[in-house]
Amino acid sequence: MSKFVTFKNDAQSIQIGGITIENGSDSLKIYGQHNFDFSQAGLADLKLLAQIVNAGVDALEDVTGLPKTLEIKPPSRKPNPFS
Repeated sequence: MSKFVTFKNDAQSIQIGGITIENGSDSLKIYGQHNFDFSQAGLADLKLLAQIVNAGVDALEDVTGLPKTLEIKPPSRKPNPFS
């Protein structure tokens, strides 16, 4: 897998157990469920999650003029070419 660089790749995702993190140029989407248990595996999973989230925080903090919110435009409907 290529390096996960937050906010740089619209076609990249990573899984940590049952959690999926989707990378996008304008957002990170984190969803799912995972049990971070009291073990070395749980620690490794938490470190990876923290690394990705902290990289996202760092990327946003480095932006000058970061907007207060991002307007998400709904996808436009296109006519069905097969109808």
